[in-house]
Amino acid sequence: MKRLFLLLGAFALMGSGCIYVNIDVDADIPPTVDVSVDADMPLSPAEPSEDIIVTEPLMNQEVGDSFEVTGEGRVFEQVLNWRLTDLGSGESIEDFANTNAADIGLFGPFSFTVEVPETYSDELLLEVFEYSAADGSQVNTVEVPLVR
Repeated sequence: MKRLFLLLGAFALMGSGCIYVNIDVDADIPPTVDVSVDADMPLSPAEPSEDIIVTEPLMNQEVGDSFEVTGEGRVFEQVLNWRLTDLGSGESIEDFANTNAADIGLFGPFSFTVEVPETYSDELLLEVFEYSAADGSQVNTVEVPLVR
């Protein structure tokens, strides 16, 4: 299931121009696939979802062993989730955070720190999302490609 989400996330990032895929096909040689995050891409805010806005870190931003994530969310019971995926290995860590909304249905600020595992490569994908109260599916996903 993680690989499916990673694959879907990679296709979404390819569509936004953040990830390039080169496939070298030769009849005598098996094809090679090169997937990488372009560190020379300009820093820009991530595309917000209807109910989640991530203001930091910016897309393609270089991060260290830990980094702060900030933004605003209008989520069920003020709970949002996040996932950090190592694009090299497909491994991921996931946790949750809370918004500080004044009332139901209002946007509230959030802030949390992500600790990057030592074993992770230089190409990362941060996803901030919520699980649907109706069916438990992942909704309102904001994807932020990062480099280390």
